[in-house]
Amino acid sequence: MIIPKATLGDISTNSNCKFLQGKGAPGIIIIPKKNSFSLWSIRTLSLVAILGGKSKVAKNLKVSKISRLKESKKVSVILGFDCGIIQLWILNLNQVTASCIQFKGHQQEICAIGQGKEEDIFVSGCQKGDIVEWNILKKKGSFRITFAHKSEIVSIKLIEFFQNKKSAILSCGKDILVKFWDLKSGKCLRTFGFTFQSISSLDFHNKSRTLLISNENRKVPIFCISQHLDLYKIGEIWRVSTSRKQFLKIYKLTPVVFLFDKKGNIEITFLVSKKFSFKGQNGNEIKPVEIFSEFKYPVFFSLKKEIQGLDVWQNGINRKILILVHFSRTNFLEILEFSFSKGQRKKSKYTLIKIFREKLDSHQGEIRSLLWLSNDNFIVSLGGTSKTIQTWHWNTQKCTSIIETYSKGLCFGLCGPNTVVIGGKDGSIELYDLISSTLVWSKTGAHSGPIWTLDTIDNYLLMSTGGSDGILKIWEFESNTISLNKQLLIKDQILGIKLVPTRNLIIVCGISSTISVFFLGTLQFSFSLLGHSLPVITIGLCDNLELIGTGSADFSIKIWNLNQKKEVKTLIADNSAITAFDFQKYSNNFFSGSKNGKIKYWNGSDFFLICEISNFHSGPVWVLKSSENGKFLASGSQDKALVVWEVKKKNEDEIIFFKKIQKTGKKIGIGSNFPIWRRKKSRLQDHYNKTLEIITKKRKTMNNYQQVLSGYSFLDEFFYHFSYLSEEEISNLIKFLKKKDLIFFLDKILVNSIQQFAVDPLSIFDQLFLIIKRSFNVKENQKKNNELENFRKKVKRIFKHKTIQVGIILEGLRKLKKMFDN
Repeated sequence: MIIPKATLGDISTNSNCKFLQGKGAPGIIIIPKKNSFSLWSIRTLSLVAILGGKSKVAKNLKVSKISRLKESKKVSVILGFDCGIIQLWILNLNQVTASCIQFKGHQQEICAIGQGKEEDIFVSGCQKGDIVEWNILKKKGSFRITFAHKSEIVSIKLIEFFQNKKSAILSCGKDILVKFWDLKSGKCLRTFGFTFQSISSLDFHNKSRTLLISNENRKVPIFCISQHLDLYKIGEIWRVSTSRKQFLKIYKLTPVVFLFDKKGNIEITFLVSKKFSFKGQNGNEIKPVEIFSEFKYPVFFSLKKEIQGLDVWQNGINRKILILVHFSRTNFLEILEFSFSKGQRKKSKYTLIKIFREKLDSHQGEIRSLLWLSNDNFIVSLGGTSKTIQTWHWNTQKCTSIIETYSKGLCFGLCGPNTVVIGGKDGSIELYDLISSTLVWSKTGAHSGPIWTLDTIDNYLLMSTGGSDGILKIWEFESNTISLNKQLLIKDQILGIKLVPTRNLIIVCGISSTISVFFLGTLQFSFSLLGHSLPVITIGLCDNLELIGTGSADFSIKIWNLNQKKEVKTLIADNSAITAFDFQKYSNNFFSGSKNGKIKYWNGSDFFLICEISNFHSGPVWVLKSSENGKFLASGSQDKALVVWEVKKKNEDEIIFFKKIQKTGKKIGIGSNFPIWRRKKSRLQDHYNKTLEIITKKRKTMNNYQQVLSGYSFLDEFFYHFSYLSEEEISNLIKFLKKKDLIFFLDKILVNSIQQFAVDPLSIFDQLFLIIKRSFNVKENQKKNNELENFRKKVKRIFKHKTIQVGIILEGLRKLKKMFDN
């Protein structure tokens, strides 16, 4: 199970930044993200809080609504997501607390949210055209209006009647209909149609009962709503901009209308009030009401940049209006101060001053590659089109440094503790120091085309690169410089490279759909792996240095065994090309990412799908990177989103841990209560039953015992959870093992843990010592010592090239032998 933990540098493209409304001067801005929102301080230029939500479902934010409750220190933030979920956050600014209520009722994405003076209710509209009224106190929906509109809801408001101040629902859809609904019963009161081709937005002023509708025409009509919900056209606003889609916002305190479009054109219009009288049902005139029906002195200015939206500070200070502008591409925030004189309208003068400008931490381009640093506390991301290298402290979601590169990077890797090397689209190689944020060394023309892939080894001595020119090059690092060591001409473009220095191998994949393996020292051909029918886009290497995984454009994932030189398993992941692949650390489980934005988590033993994340990334997943401890996963996509996922190890739907076994007093080798992990799925239960069948027939020879352990992937599952066993669980395990069985058991566990899974051998020995201590209390014979010596030679042969690990293992074996002798 993987759940989203944090999104770095991801600003929502569906909702703009808004003020956290309050008294006095603005201090906090609400920044919408992909699946959450954060509070950002204007004074300290830092994040105050990150509010993510309770749902573990992958979702994208579509719309947000912010309103201040009657209590001045409470603000409600309503978020609507594409999966139909609505989150209501109540922020108590006095006590500095936040509470979340989640509502589920829509099946499609939320398009509009409305809230009026009633603090206990709000309404929402979805893409299907349904409207739902929600009761906050009861935490459930009051009623649903199915197919309120024939298409998507554009805007929805809660308005008040003329005299009795009863509330009604005002909705507008893409079907160019404006409807009024009863707030209690949900019945349609009035329906109005227009001759517009489209309606982009509307806004309503409660005090004057004025309704403005923005459409494709340059005329913005002004309507007045009577007591009986009749619409009377009382004026028009002529727009200066020729954009067909404009949005409007009414400043509540003073009669000011803001019209803006995505191109950065903003128009400010002053409305002039007139007295307007309505007739009642009996034909009698009602007391005249002041209506804003005319406009004068429009102000037009262009920011000349695309904007995501704007917000207005609804607390006037000395006839000054503060406007928050959110720029879409650069994610800059600007606060403009708009002021006008107190004189008559004809003599009014205005000034527009920029009083604040700051850039939000975000990615400006797609993410091509990722690296984990400093014990998984920092993530380094490579932005290809944006020519940047950004370092993130992912717990605080703060960008600590930004390095501007000279070329568009396509891949990068570590060539030192604080140095990265990137391969550019123009074929150049560049070295950058992350601490000083400077260019250390560069080489232009390293390849005659784009460098699609590169790989480095852990001791930072060698690096291999490959690109569109079909040349495999091996480089050596020498004091912040790189020199070419050797090269090999491969006819096809190279898309993936993996170095295996301990086995003296280099694995190459590319356009030809063939995986070629060469000797690292001489670059001579060793063997090839055939199976894919289209180009192999990505490749991953397991920690045991025996398994590799490849993803191809033929929609398939293949697992290969380097020792046996053959294919282990083929998985059809999705109806899309596999663009990213990586193994989980300290495990044979793996992750895959596809071109349609899906991320999948697979079991490496039985090859079944553990978890699938869809509808989160809106573009191809270019990179997946498991953290060094294996607990987190980072994904980078074309949609400029860097997401950190938490990998849950224990899940009741996946693996059930050791059962607590009561003492039976039976002297048996392995009994019916042998603590094998059992799964809820029927096919895995069959494996367990077959194991018990062999045991009950008393076929306890060494070969059959080996078949029992290895035939049903017991060793893989056992080792995966072995380091988490408590003393009580180990004690329960050895009660049902004979000494002869235990010798073989220790042999298989230790060999598999060292040879296949590459976990710290010292921690494994600690558990083995505990087993020996609890099981052997008498001196063993010479036969046992001979078995131990043979086992020591076996381990030494496996690790003849790793002197450090051999020393640890030999020391543990000497301790193990001593405990046998005692």
